[in-house]
Amino acid sequence: MTWNSIIAGHVQHGHEMIAFEIFEKMGDEGIAPDNITFSCIARACGIKRSLVQGRLIHNKFVLYGNHTDPYVGSSIINMYAECGSLEDAHEVFDKLPENNLVSWNIIIGEYVHRRHGLLALQLYEKMQQDGIDPDKVTFLCILKACGIVASAMSQQVNIIYDLIIRDGMEIDLFLASTLVDIYAKCGNLGAASNVFDRLSHRNSVTWNVMISGYAEQDEGLIALDLLEKMKLEDIKPEKSTYLVALKSCVSIGSILQGRLIHDEIIRTGLLKKNNSMLGNALVDMYAKCGAPTKAQDILDELTMRNIVSWNALILGYSKLGKVRRALACFCRMQTECLFPNEVTFTCILKACGMRGAIDKGKKIHDEIIIRDLLEKSPLLGTALVDMYAKCGVLEKAQEVLNDLSVRDVISWSALIVG
Repeated sequence: MTWNSIIAGHVQHGHEMIAFEIFEKMGDEGIAPDNITFSCIARACGIKRSLVQGRLIHNKFVLYGNHTDPYVGSSIINMYAECGSLEDAHEVFDKLPENNLVSWNIIIGEYVHRRHGLLALQLYEKMQQDGIDPDKVTFLCILKACGIVASAMSQQVNIIYDLIIRDGMEIDLFLASTLVDIYAKCGNLGAASNVFDRLSHRNSVTWNVMISGYAEQDEGLIALDLLEKMKLEDIKPEKSTYLVALKSCVSIGSILQGRLIHDEIIRTGLLKKNNSMLGNALVDMYAKCGAPTKAQDILDELTMRNIVSWNALILGYSKLGKVRRALACFCRMQTECLFPNEVTFTCILKACGMRGAIDKGKKIHDEIIIRDLLEKSPLLGTALVDMYAKCGVLEKAQEVLNDLSVRDVISWSALIVG
């Protein structure tokens, strides 16, 4: 009992290597480890992510005959899962004469963690066939699995929700947030709203999940309305809330609403915390809502500028036909040692085509070739065809089209229009 307490204490306080040494010393003194010893030392292997050490310990489990015990077996499965070896974990799981709820939850949870949603759901069905009743952990795992394969899982989520209600299980905030999130991912916003409305208490997490769900389904007006209701309940929006709100402003094309949210963000002081994500979101919102000059003002004030915000600004100017501004942003971005990506090149080629800037377009074409981007991006090939066609250089447009490994109706249309 004393040995187990010492080993467990060291594992609990992050001294795994000392726990291993004590375990070895225990064996040297001829003291046989029991189930608790093995579970503690397996936990230490999992924390250290030491697969080699874990396999050595597993062999000792087998040597002492403890490996068939469900309690120890669950510890081994968990150890292998934490060490990143799903194959070893599943092999131990299959060889156990009897699996308990803990081992089922571990193996299902690991498949969910690896985003193997269908396999996790299949295991859940087998678990039920074996007569094991799920608990809250199981339901959370399965709801996440449904979210991974959301295309046809709304009905499955309904079944799980009914089981939770039937078993009288308390729907806490975490479980409720998961339910709302999965329903939203499945496109069933009505069911998500139903779970949300039944909650007697809601926190920032559940509100954020609900607002995000509507925003992801392009229901920007409802998302923004929920934001106002959230504030009426004296729950302060977080950075993630504002990011979703700005995205919703873009989806409904409301620069007025975007400005109100911008003012609110300034009042909270979030922008002063070197928050590049919020700054980029504001640049994106203003650029896509037709105010690229305001977007540039915000970009200029950011201490950290990245390719995402520059792309949004270049696209915003291009859409409004302000080609000189777009080209100026393209050049300035490169002076800040930010290299253009596929989106940047596509936007700037569009600007060149609109202005008839063939010389600049050719230089960009050369840069794309040097970076060997055409093979990786059919979109860039189409943008080049479109640029040359709009600049009246039809022979070059035809040549680019002929060299494309993939030609689609869009690239052909660009040439025909030219």
